[in-house]
Amino acid sequence: MFLGSFFLVVIDKKKLSFRVRSVEGEEARIRLLVVTKKNSHNSELKLCALSLHSPLSSAAFNSNNDNLPLSFLRLEGNFTYQKIYRWLATILPSMPENSADNNRNFSFCFKNVCTGTLLICEYKENNVVELKSDSLSTIAILREQLRHQNEWNISQEFINDDCIPHFLRLVQPKLAERNLLDEQYALLPTLRELGGDASLLSHDDLQILRNASNIEQQFQNAPNGKADLTGILTDFFIDRLKFAGLSSYSPTDAVITRLILLLNAQPFDLDATVAFFHPTRHFAASPIVSSSASDQIINKEELSSGSNSHNI
Repeated sequence: MFLGSFFLVVIDKKKLSFRVRSVEGEEARIRLLVVTKKNSHNSELKLCALSLHSPLSSAAFNSNNDNLPLSFLRLEGNFTYQKIYRWLATILPSMPENSADNNRNFSFCFKNVCTGTLLICEYKENNVVELKSDSLSTIAILREQLRHQNEWNISQEFINDDCIPHFLRLVQPKLAERNLLDEQYALLPTLRELGGDASLLSHDDLQILRNASNIEQQFQNAPNGKADLTGILTDFFIDRLKFAGLSSYSPTDAVITRLILLLNAQPFDLDATVAFFHPTRHFAASPIVSSSASDQIINKEELSSGSNSHNI
């Protein structure tokens, strides 16, 4: 699918800037044709499947890796370090320097700049690659990308249910902060009409007025911030159920409404939200459901198709 936009600059300008909010899950390309009075210029920007992941230094990785609830995909096949490095370079926006130990072992770490989750890529000299993450959505995207190549296969899939409360602890506070920002931004016109009269306004209202410029700037930097965060959490919910074997599951409007209510509740009930993520809440029986909130291992023949588009 191709989407087109046209911008006409009516005043003399030498620079025009665009900001794009990418969605992880599928590759895309942005093509620009710039036409001036004297010439024209073509430019292209590639958006990778994991476009919001940035390389993390070894020191930062070691300090962030304590007790992470990681899920993983294990790959086995006839591939070399160079091949797996090139493949990773097609789905990640930037790769660290190619500096494996005699091309026998490597370990790279990436951080999602939006959610704060990690992706760890490890290559071992016995032709084994492990792709680990504390985000099920990242694992789902990797699994989908692996279906686009025929050189190696997923030999094991390990899903750690502990990543559900972990992910919610990371992202739900961002949603709560965004809800507060939206509420303050919506109040500004009314508060300004009152003219900042201290006799008419509460202490909190006066603080909002004092921080008006900062509130407006934060809102304008990401006007769809609440929808983006809600989309991330909704995709994570769907991925959890698909990894449990419900590959054709499509949540109803009532299910999504209930999920959003749980995510936006004040105070936030983590236990109730985690319980809502369990497959047995949505289907009486499913082909692959762990009997408790413990780890589950899914063998190669049990893998089912997953979503290929994520609001991350």
